[in-house]
Amino acid sequence: MVFSQNLLKWYNDNRRPLPWRQTKDPYCIWVSEIILQQTRVDQGLPYYEAFIKKFPNVEALAKASENEVLKAWQGLGYYSRARNLHHTAKEIAGREGVFPSHYSEIIKLKGIGSYTAAAISSICFNEPQAVVDGNVYRVLSRYHGLSEPVDSSTGKKIFSKLANNALDWHNPGDYNQAIMEFGALHCTPNNPKCTSCCIKTKCVAQLSNTVASYPVKTKKVKSVDRYFNYIMIRGDKGTFYQKRTHKDIWQNMYEPLLIESKKHLSKNGIQNSEGWLSVFGNGAEIKLRRSDSIEHKLTHQTIKARFWEARIDSTMLKGTSRLVEFKEPELKKIPIPRLIERYLECYSEPK
Repeated sequence: MVFSQNLLKWYNDNRRPLPWRQTKDPYCIWVSEIILQQTRVDQGLPYYEAFIKKFPNVEALAKASENEVLKAWQGLGYYSRARNLHHTAKEIAGREGVFPSHYSEIIKLKGIGSYTAAAISSICFNEPQAVVDGNVYRVLSRYHGLSEPVDSSTGKKIFSKLANNALDWHNPGDYNQAIMEFGALHCTPNNPKCTSCCIKTKCVAQLSNTVASYPVKTKKVKSVDRYFNYIMIRGDKGTFYQKRTHKDIWQNMYEPLLIESKKHLSKNGIQNSEGWLSVFGNGAEIKLRRSDSIEHKLTHQTIKARFWEARIDSTMLKGTSRLVEFKEPELKKIPIPRLIERYLECYSEPK
């Protein structure tokens, strides 16, 4: 097919020399694809290199603690990806470290969907399975002039069929990487390089001057604002943190005492809140100083965080509190959300 051959030629001339393209090891391809699911290549590359250095194979990842895995993932966000990687590494290690080689088996692994299974099976095992991601949606919708929303159930079926029809069955791995790379570098969301495009003579959007209209998506989910009041409790030996164990953002990562509210709380509001009283009880005389405010944007929510500083005698906490005092060296080992990391980067002790 002319479409696939043109993309393969473009890919051979323009592909980036990325480290996961120098191997067919399914472990490395798997890690790279999971990192790049919600992350740009330039942002994800140093994380990939550090992750592979720390966990060079599936056995090393399987033997690591969850804290170690989350710490290595710190800053990438979407931490369920890291937890699923860890879970699946243990499962594969239990199979003597042998990664399944067929799409039908790969897709059964936790945290691996149709896109990732297609990428691994085609790149590592030459199985003809087409990938469909944001880049592929954009290229195909423009090329065919398709107005069906890419995030609708009907749209997903249509684009999956188109992607498989366009697939080069003799070289599925390189073709899949070619169309994704083409979307990332050439057929970009904004300012695509249409004048030098290798498929422009057949591209419906280019010929009808409607490139900016594709791909079509349904209405975006409205972002929700959440108000986090964080209390950085400094004790005799270190700082108190607790583990986020409930199913929410940053599950199993560590944070200071959190009091979530419908709006930011005043000092009195903090000290009269259920969260504060559950830790210190009534009548505790603790100096509480307001510190920095940070806004942290996630996919469908914005965290409006306000930080407070409190210094205490470590014995002042109630015995039922989940807070644990960590010394400075220990803090470097526990996984914390990027929001907390940002605060620590700019915080300085008052003189």
